[in-house]
Amino acid sequence: MDDRVSMWLERLGLARYRELFEQQAITWDVLPELTDSDLASMGIVLGHRKQLLRAMAQLSPKGESGTATSSSITTSKDTTSSSSSHLERHNVVLFESRPSRTAAIDRHVL
Repeated sequence: MDDRVSMWLERLGLARYRELFEQQAITWDVLPELTDSDLASMGIVLGHRKQLLRAMAQLSPKGESGTATSSSITTSKDTTSSSSSHLERHNVVLFESRPSRTAAIDRHVL
């Protein structure tokens, strides 16, 4: 088995799946491509599938070190937050309603 996959499963507290991942020839390169359906067909229970999918989402697809660094995760979040800055900007225009000058003059004249 790929040592990186083994250590990754151990860090997640899911080392019980090491042998299963080895039997299914799950390597570090294949890991990010796994889907919920793949994991279900391997017999992994729902809660552990969700945990694995969350962890896989943070993996670098072809990173040099094989794992996403905290800076790459931060960059991803920054990119996501900056892409949501396209929200519409609403301008508010306030009008002040004042009595006209001629109405004030008319009142004084009478």
